[in-house]
Amino acid sequence: MESAYLKNSVGPVLAKAVAETVLAQPSNPQEYLALYLLHVLQEEERTTAAATLKQKVEQQRQLWAKERALREKRAVDTIQRFFSKCKDALRARHAQETALWTKYETAVAEAEELLEEEDTHADKGYTTAGDQPHKVQGNTAGGEEEDDGAALEEAAVAAEEARAEFYKAQRFMLHLRKAFIGTLKTELVDRREQVRVEQDRIHDILDLTTAEAREKEDAEFTKTTLTHTTAMGVNTLPSSAVTAALVKQITVPRHERIAVSMILYRVLRCWCYFFFDSTPKETDTPAKVAALVKPFTFMQLLRSFNPVATYRRGRPLRLEHIIHHRDDEDDQGGVDDEDPMREGDSDPLPQPKPRQARRVNRVLRVLMHDAEYITAVNPADFMDVDEFDDDDGGVADRGSATNSSNQVHESDNHSADHANLNNNNNNNNNTAGGLRAAVAEAVDAAARGAAIAERVESTARKHSVVLYALLRMLRTASAYRDARDRWLTLLQRGGHDVPAIAGEVPEDDDMDPHNDEAPRDEDEYDENDHNRNNMDFNNVVEDEALRRLLLVIGVDEDEALAKLWGATDAARRVRWEAFAAAAARRAAEEEESGGREDEDGDDEDDA
Repeated sequence: MESAYLKNSVGPVLAKAVAETVLAQPSNPQEYLALYLLHVLQEEERTTAAATLKQKVEQQRQLWAKERALREKRAVDTIQRFFSKCKDALRARHAQETALWTKYETAVAEAEELLEEEDTHADKGYTTAGDQPHKVQGNTAGGEEEDDGAALEEAAVAAEEARAEFYKAQRFMLHLRKAFIGTLKTELVDRREQVRVEQDRIHDILDLTTAEAREKEDAEFTKTTLTHTTAMGVNTLPSSAVTAALVKQITVPRHERIAVSMILYRVLRCWCYFFFDSTPKETDTPAKVAALVKPFTFMQLLRSFNPVATYRRGRPLRLEHIIHHRDDEDDQGGVDDEDPMREGDSDPLPQPKPRQARRVNRVLRVLMHDAEYITAVNPADFMDVDEFDDDDGGVADRGSATNSSNQVHESDNHSADHANLNNNNNNNNNTAGGLRAAVAEAVDAAARGAAIAERVESTARKHSVVLYALLRMLRTASAYRDARDRWLTLLQRGGHDVPAIAGEVPEDDDMDPHNDEAPRDEDEYDENDHNRNNMDFNNVVEDEALRRLLLVIGVDEDEALAKLWGATDAARRVRWEAFAAAAARRAAEEEESGGREDEDGDDEDDA
């Protein structure tokens, strides 16, 4: 082995070293030969070290690759497990939502059957414990004028329809578990940052709307003061329609994404208004609303809630009990004995206060229109557009105040409206076209509002059936309460006795200490203040008391925004009523003058 090593390794190296030494012919051949051999040895050592290092690096790389493959496998397993878990959760959520929606449809069908049974009992002459308005219509409308009777009948039918819709929406709550309310409560707390962002947006919209209303008032005041100057032919300031595009900075919402968090927050907040008579200050954050919503108590209240009468938390509101007179606990036939939400008798809870009913109605308007103003006034309700096309001259002159649709929507001053009505006789065609354009605009606005409301309901439905059911019940309860109150108002205004089936008469607003729309008591002020003008004193009293009250109860910005919208609608309604009244007077005058001309013509013929 040594001879082979010497022959294959040492021999060639020595031969090459000797040859290099002979060729170089150094002065010290021995030293040169030794250095050459040392160099060769170092090169072999470096080659060996490099190979060893390369092998070690390769081993490290393989180890790292193996560990990376293990990590990737664990990550893939984790992702797959998470993905499978999410898919299972989505399938379970979809199955749960499907089951809930089926249960919701079944509950609505049950309510429809019970309502039909109630109608059948009423048609057969049986008495029920219901609160159907149309059952006493014959007794209430008799002896009244035709218009009052028609309005009363219309209000009774509207109350009956609203009642039916409420019971359809409320029926599902009898089949709902409190765990779903707890889930919504937890989700509301988790989405509190999103709610805060949306509240900031509503605050900005409210500020801009308030500023716009003030600018409009200033513009109308300026227009009123310059009315006589305009009549004399003096130049006036440009119309507000010209500068509106420069002044108005409120962008119209596109409704591309409706925030589910605000739907959830507003719905639960409105239910707190109904159930607990909460103030805006007590519900101005999701955390405060969540603190008020106790799933068990909240579910009990949902099952027993009655917007038009006193109810008990432990007694669910069931149509079958109303039909068969089974209001007493002993006569309920064991239907509720197995109900886990049922408990012993509790103190009776009154129907929501009128203040809370108005507040919920306003918040719902902002919610269902996604904070966009949709006018609720249609000129066709006050004036017949077709009349302007039937007559070429005289009838068209009645509405000549509506010179254009822009003029209709800009002027709120009644004296200016009457002046326009009497002075614009040369614009008959423009009048008809302007009125028709105003009516078309109102119809388009109503269609847009319905589309936005449908999209809000669709968003709630896609999120969860429970949220949709809560929203639906809230809307129907508010509509039922408003329709019932309007019916009672017409009954009391006509001098009729309020029947028992109309529910309970709501308490007087003036007796509500938290009503921010009622006059304040002026006994809280010094008698020395009475030396001032009575009107000024009353205004100061109301303003001071209102500011103190708002500091206590807080301000719901949704309600404040809806109040501004309501003021705009009221101004437009008053304007159109004035237009209609002026047109009616002008038509009567023309008819009277025409009759006189006919009489004069007959007299001349006789002569």
